[in-house]
Amino acid sequence: MSSSVPLSFHPHAGALRRWPAAAAVALLAAACTVDSEPLFQRVEPLDTSVSRPGNLPAFPAPGSSRGVTGAASDGVRGDAIAGLLGVDAGVTDGGARAPDAGDAGAECAADAECDDGNECTDDECSLGACRSSARAAGAACGSLLESECTQPDSCDGAGNCVPNDRAADTPCGRDGSSGCTADACDGAGSCVAQELPAGTPCGDDGEGCNSPTCDGAGSCEPAPEPNGSACPGGSCSLGSCVAGQPVGCPAALASDVPLQLGWSSAERPNLGQGSCDESVATPDFALVFSAPAAGDYRIEAQGSADSVLVVRAGACSDNGQLACNDDRTANNRDPRIDLSLSEGQAITIYVSEFGNGSSGAGTLQISLL
Repeated sequence: MSSSVPLSFHPHAGALRRWPAAAAVALLAAACTVDSEPLFQRVEPLDTSVSRPGNLPAFPAPGSSRGVTGAASDGVRGDAIAGLLGVDAGVTDGGARAPDAGDAGAECAADAECDDGNECTDDECSLGACRSSARAAGAACGSLLESECTQPDSCDGAGNCVPNDRAADTPCGRDGSSGCTADACDGAGSCVAQELPAGTPCGDDGEGCNSPTCDGAGSCEPAPEPNGSACPGGSCSLGSCVAGQPVGCPAALASDVPLQLGWSSAERPNLGQGSCDESVATPDFALVFSAPAAGDYRIEAQGSADSVLVVRAGACSDNGQLACNDDRTANNRDPRIDLSLSEGQAITIYVSEFGNGSSGAGTLQISLL
């Protein structure tokens, strides 16, 4: 379809008439000539390229990611053109616009403005915006306390600070060697002291004559088995096992004369009652004596308020009483026994107190007359 020029009035036709564009140009050329050459003979179409002087740059369509079109290819930098137009100069060499400062977070001017208070994130101000990233797993944070029940806190790699407490019931504190403590971690980083109840068994001397128990305060206290109790190869005496000693007879052993030793019936068992001993439930000290030679022997006890001597045949046996004495004389309460023995003959000497349930101590002597 041909172009046309604006409507014009024809004086002869008396009406408006539309002239074709080509005819209009020819008419103008014919009317405007210089030296018979049409005035618009050399007219050329306008070039819309931005590289030509006097033409404005073309801008990208809405939503386009590119900057000023043709700026790089025509040798004119996009930032210079933007400067001329009074717009943001954030254009890269390739024409792509850099992200705005507010694209990533709160606006900022320094790293300190981006601190979020989380020890497990690295916070920085980048291009005017705050950015955070999780610190590596194992980075230190929180409490630096190190003990039997906790280690320093550390980051988990996801931006969280986690405690490194040992599991509940993990042994800690006292080593428990007494057998009466059970200190353990509570699972929250603390060691809790714990004592086992009084009476809890806490050890053995290995001889079977001592079974210690806890005192309720963390200590293990001796608890001797009753005197005369059985133990491997013998019986118990004051918490110790006497080899070869019959059960029920915690006796000392002797075969030399003259003999002098200390005796005490305190805390010893009641091993029997002699014919001259009217006491009941009275503890006895016992001594097994083996005569080194045939002869007459004197046995006497001294130092006690009112002691009693009983001699039985055999080593802690019930073979019968050989002698019994309460008072040496009417005025002397120290007992004495004279006895004939054959070589190697064994007897058991018992020393106790006359009073019911009482105990005593003193000196026991054996001599060959």
